[in-house]
Parts: sequence; structure tokens; C-alpha cells
Amino acid sequence: MARLQVLLDSKFDIILIMAMALTWRKGKGRLRRMTRSIFPTLLGMIVGISATLIFTAVRRLPHDICSKLLMQKKEPQLLLVGVMTAAKYVDTRAYEVWKTWAQRIPGKLLFFVAEGTVPNHSDMPVIRLKGVTDVYPPQKKSFVMLKWMADHHVCLINSFDNI
Repeated sequence: MARLQVLLDSKFDIILIMAMALTWRKGKGRLRRMTRSIFPTLLGMIVGISATLIFTAVRRLPHDICSKLLMQKKEPQLLLVGVMTAAKYVDTRAYEVWKTWAQRIPGKLLFFVAEGTVPNHSDMPVIRLKGVTDVYPPQKKSFVMLKWMADHHVCLINSFDNI
């Protein structure tokens, strides 16, 4: 028996040979009946052992591989959109923009308003610009908005890195 174990690669081979030896001794009529019940059993054992080995190998994978794969599927933020609006339009026009097409852009949308403006909707990304009023024409508001974007989102600008 010791020589037999050395020649065989795994415990599964030993079980298979012992089962075949037992069925061979029983006789030809019994051999056919035993063969019909042994083969599905052996097939089930092979499938079970294989599935166990596969699931064990997958389970041992480092967790950071899975998180990197999930992060790759995340859509990149291509745009940073700044919308200037007045206090009287924050809760009407700006809110409708936020609830419709602003949710589908590949990036971030910010609403820029004067210093004292308070919107009714807290889920809107509203930026209050210091020292800016709703006076028309809005040159000061546009320049302060661009300065705010450059100060707070300069890390998003990577267009000129390769030049």
C-alpha cells in the first residue's frame, strides 16, 4: 500500500482505485450496477473538488486588486461647469438645470451666486462669491468665478501636462 501511495499523486487517485477494486471483486452483474452509481458520484466529487480549488484561489486574491478594478470603471470627470446666476433665478431656473441635464454631464457643475444669496434647495452645489453683487453686467462675478475655480480645482486641470 505504501508503494501505491508513492506512485499516486493525490488522495483522490487512491479513493478512485480502491472503489474500482471493490467493484471488480463483486462480480459482473453487480459490477454493472455499481458502475452506474459510482460514475455520477465520482463526477460529483471531481466537480466539487475543482469548484473548491477555484473558489479558494479567488478568495486568496488581494483585496486591492478588486478595488482598483472598481475604480477603473468610474467615469472620469471631464468637465467643470460654472453657471453664474442671480438670486432671483437660483430656486427656479438654476434648480431646474440642476435636476435635469446637470445630473448627466461627465463632471461637476457649480452654481455661482452673489454673497448674500441663500437657495431654498440644500442639495444644489451653490458657491457664494465674496464681494460680488447681482449688478448687471456681471464682469466682476465672472472673473471672481474663474479665480475661485482656479484656486479650488487647479488639480483637475491636466490638459497641459504633456506639452
